Amino acid sequence: MSRLSPSLQAALQLWAKMTLEQGTLDDEGRRLLHDLLAIHAPQADLSELLNQVRDLPSGELINRVSCYEDRFFIAMNAFAAQTLTGPATEDTATTFGSLVKAFALQDDDVCLLKNTVQNRPNASLPPRVESLYAGSSFYRAA
Repeated sequence: MSRLSPSLQAALQLWAKMTLEQGTLDDEGRRLLHDLLAIHAPQADLSELLNQVRDLPSGELINRVSCYEDRFFIAMNAFAAQTLTGPATEDTATTFGSLVKAFALQDDDVCLLKNTVQNRPNASLPPRVESLYAGSSFYRAA
């Protein structure tokens, strides 16, 4: 992963760490991470990524993600991941709330990401989401 931009590397590491912490590293969680790497870092190895982040504090990884747009999509993924297993538990809701606070996401953007996840099969992406994506490391890496 050393050839990735620092922002994209930090974002992927944080995504992996959150998956481990949320206990969603089942087949679905592993598939989602694998798909993210295939798109944004095809040279990266999922097992290596998980080993890199296993013992790192989440706060350290959160601080490494400085791009607002990357923060938005990490939070959106966290919200989507917590909905994979049904309604949010108190723990996953607290984790998501802490992430939103640490990332200093705008209230309108938090509503937007929740609505986008909840309505994703039925609608195209809102222009604001497309704009955020275009400014993210994920877009630049695709």
